[in-house]
Amino acid sequence: MKIMNPDGPVWISAGEASGDLHGAMLARELLAREPSLSIMGMGGPAMEAAGCDVRYPMSLISLVALPRYSPGCPGYSSCWAS
Repeated sequence: MKIMNPDGPVWISAGEASGDLHGAMLARELLAREPSLSIMGMGGPAMEAAGCDVRYPMSLISLVALPRYSPGCPGYSSCWAS
C-alpha cells in the first residue's frame, strides 16, 4: 500500500452507530496494512477499540428521531409538543 502523505493522519468521521462500525472496520484494515498510520476522527466505542484516536465523540451529536411514527407511540409525541 503506497501512502501519499505518511506524516499526516487519516480522519474518519462517523455520527451514528452504523458509521461507527464501518469506521472501525476501515481503521482496522488500514492499521493492518500500515501499522504506523495515525488514525483519528469523530466516532464511538467501536472506532476507539479499533485503534482510532477519537477526538470528537459521536455521542455529542447522535440523534435518532421518529416523528413520522410518533402517533403510534404513547407519550412520544408529547416530547415534540413542548
